[in-house]
Amino acid sequence: MIIWIFREQRSGGTGFTSLIANRLNRIDKFVGSYPEDIETVKNISDPKNYVFSTHSFNFIEIMNSYTQPVTLIRCTRRDKIERCLSYLIAKYRISRIGKKTNPWNIMRTDNLSEYTSRLDALEPTFFTKVEVYNYLRHCTEMNQYWENYASLYQNCTVFYEDICTDAGVDLPMIGLTSLSITNDDSLTIKMPSYKEQICTNYDMVSRWVSEYYLENRI
Repeated sequence: MIIWIFREQRSGGTGFTSLIANRLNRIDKFVGSYPEDIETVKNISDPKNYVFSTHSFNFIEIMNSYTQPVTLIRCTRRDKIERCLSYLIAKYRISRIGKKTNPWNIMRTDNLSEYTSRLDALEPTFFTKVEVYNYLRHCTEMNQYWENYASLYQNCTVFYEDICTDAGVDLPMIGLTSLSITNDDSLTIKMPSYKEQICTNYDMVSRWVSEYYLENRI
């Protein structure tokens, strides 16, 4: 069985993919760029030895090139407001402090106090409606790929809010149970709440996100 994990940003996909790869004793292979990496993926001789993951849902289009069964797993987040703010703030961090530390993922082995102090040092910022809607339109586009193609294959969706519990989630289709990213020292962790501290128009952004999904009936 070939496994692909389609990771919506800020939905715990990094830790979740690592967990599945470790439990199945497979290679964790993140695929970054579409269409640049299509040939790289197709040239892997034994894809059953890997757990592939990507943020680019466009890769669903190449699943029909496999002759072996494919399982698709989507990592998403119920709380779209938190997902949007988490993404925008991570991008903002890069623009201000560069990549001295990983702005996207924090490991349990990292120095948490160092991350916290850098967050505290960030100047609060205002996010515009254009920034919010541009990101949400991207999310909608990726969602459309999933809606159009995922049903052609064995598939499931897991939620960040569930994999962050001690019980985790069960994926009988790949023979795994109790998949949780909360109790493994090798995985990523969730930062304490910081969004209201950095985003000066937190309530406004929250309203824009809600309005977007209402307008588009998503």
